[in-house]
Amino acid sequence: MDQTIQLKQILSLMSFIFAKNFANAISLEDLEKLPPSWMLKTKNQENEKGLNLWQKTIKEKNIQSINDDFENLKDCFDLAKFNQIDAKKLEDLYLQLSFVKPFKDLQSTHVSNLLALLGAIFKKDDNEQTHAFLGLCLSQYCLPSVILLAKKLQNEAKSDFYKAMAEFVIDYFKYIKEILGLRAEIE
Repeated sequence: MDQTIQLKQILSLMSFIFAKNFANAISLEDLEKLPPSWMLKTKNQENEKGLNLWQKTIKEKNIQSINDDFENLKDCFDLAKFNQIDAKKLEDLYLQLSFVKPFKDLQSTHVSNLLALLGAIFKKDDNEQTHAFLGLCLSQYCLPSVILLAKKLQNEAKSDFYKAMAEFVIDYFKYIKEILGLRAEIE
């Protein structure tokens, strides 16, 4: 299989994994199925920190801490709180792309719907038009707001699971920035 196709599929899958984990708290059943390693290995320090937290999560299986964190942090998962996203423009983009929010009960500006959109774009990124939408989604919506959410999780999450998610999200976007040659800052 072509490496470019594999990479797009992995990046798409990762977007959907993140989206699912911000839409609902992970169940004990799903927690017990987590693999011991993260699917993307990079040289970023966030990847290593995330992996250590991930492995602690798997070992300790502290589902109550994860559920408590989800309840305490879920208001921040609506990225409108960070005042970086124009909700109307985002909804217009959804319409333009014929994108149906997979998490219908959540706002268009919710991180889960935005990451699902990113995953859908990665999955179909095979021409200049979809690549332009990818750049727009990243520069106008993801990088300005998802990174702020990840930083908030780094500082406020109590569970190793959401701390790991924060590290992996930052690592994910640093990797995307690197492979696409984006000039946006992620610090």
